[in-house]
Amino acid sequence: MASQGFQEDEALAQHTSQQHDIEELRKTPHLEVYARSSMLIGDDHLVKAIWFEGKQTKAAQERYSKIMAALESGFLNDKIEVAKSARVAPILETNLAEPHKHALEKVIASITAQRGRALVEILVLQLAVKAIAPEQDIRLHKSSRGGDGNGQRSKFSWVEGISMRRLDDTYIVPTLREKGLLRMNEYGAFMTRTFAENYPYTLFYKAEISGAKRSWLEIIDDLEEGHLHAEAALLYVLDLLWKSSEQFKRIVKEILEKIDEWIASNIQNVMNMVTHLIKLHINRSESRARLLEVAMHALLQALEDLNVDLGGYLKPLMPMRTANLKHRNFGDVEIVAGDFVIESWDAKYDNPYLSDALDVFVEKLRGKDTSELTFGYVLLPEKKEYQDMDRKIQSIVEEYGVEIQVVSFDNWVQNQAMRAIEETISEESLAIAWLHAYAESLALRREDRAPIDEPTYNWLQSLKDILVK
Repeated sequence: MASQGFQEDEALAQHTSQQHDIEELRKTPHLEVYARSSMLIGDDHLVKAIWFEGKQTKAAQERYSKIMAALESGFLNDKIEVAKSARVAPILETNLAEPHKHALEKVIASITAQRGRALVEILVLQLAVKAIAPEQDIRLHKSSRGGDGNGQRSKFSWVEGISMRRLDDTYIVPTLREKGLLRMNEYGAFMTRTFAENYPYTLFYKAEISGAKRSWLEIIDDLEEGHLHAEAALLYVLDLLWKSSEQFKRIVKEILEKIDEWIASNIQNVMNMVTHLIKLHINRSESRARLLEVAMHALLQALEDLNVDLGGYLKPLMPMRTANLKHRNFGDVEIVAGDFVIESWDAKYDNPYLSDALDVFVEKLRGKDTSELTFGYVLLPEKKEYQDMDRKIQSIVEEYGVEIQVVSFDNWVQNQAMRAIEETISEESLAIAWLHAYAESLALRREDRAPIDEPTYNWLQSLKDILVK
């Protein structure tokens, strides 16, 4: 089979060479990668840039120190204040052309609950770097002072590069979060390899990037070629983010007002009505699985708000895209007593197969005392029939002594409501508290218990649309 595959590859290569003259291909723009360098080739085979790998140069170290000092002294904070003021208009009018505005707008507009934020964050970082130190090449995102200059080094480094990762998580992420301009996890965009490949940021950067990747790379080209004013571009991006932040504040105010009106008009069977509303919102929104987690966590928040005894404390909601195992979580929503997790619920939206999830759960059980643990999968839509799951679950229960449930979202909600009823708290009170907790979590008003990193404007807009109908 391997020989056959090789023959097929060889035949494909021969066919490709017949279709395209190799020398003609080399005349088109491309990136050439060598053992210790990369070369960017532009039109007509002209060399546009050469980047060398190795120990960071003294000049690069000095640029990096200059950038660090500026950011440390509040450079980004100052630019945010300018972007929010009337002073920004003449700067943008003088230094930013309409095509560049459109390109920057396209990058910002690519933000959704699932994608685009990291790209915007990296762009803010690069624009800040270019505004502080115009001579720094913002295509080079890695550097190291170690190594011997002959490729024998502890980690990859561009000789003229800087550590963008450190700048990002030390200055950019905290500032954007503090000002409410962009919500990212505390580790920044470089926590995954998407932006950390060992290649310069050019149009030939092959990593899969969510968002307006092409526009971002074209912006970088224009910055490096001197066609785009870095400070003006930075101010425009910050202006767009600030306006989005103000729009978010307005919709939060509207939502909280609409909730009180909705409750007043749905006073009968409030728990059923709230459950239906939240399910409708989940099904009509993007990132439904994440919203199911938020809804479940919000219900337990409501029980806490009403002083219902949960037997322990509710752990804060985990940030999106954070592995449960990293945070030692069994599921998405957990109640902890002392050093032990006593309840853990894993949200499963439209999940047709639980076998793999159970295998992952068993890996987390190994070596832990789980005799007091109740674990379950909460399913939306309604509970499905899972072939052979009962047998697999029973074997896990017998081996580890843990209680495992597979319940529909509706049944899980009713089970939680019974906790309130047992303490003489009405379903109506719990339902109202739940809806408030759900909306306030999405409105980022409960960050101590629901630290939601993803932008929630679209979620709030869809919730508002449902409330006003």
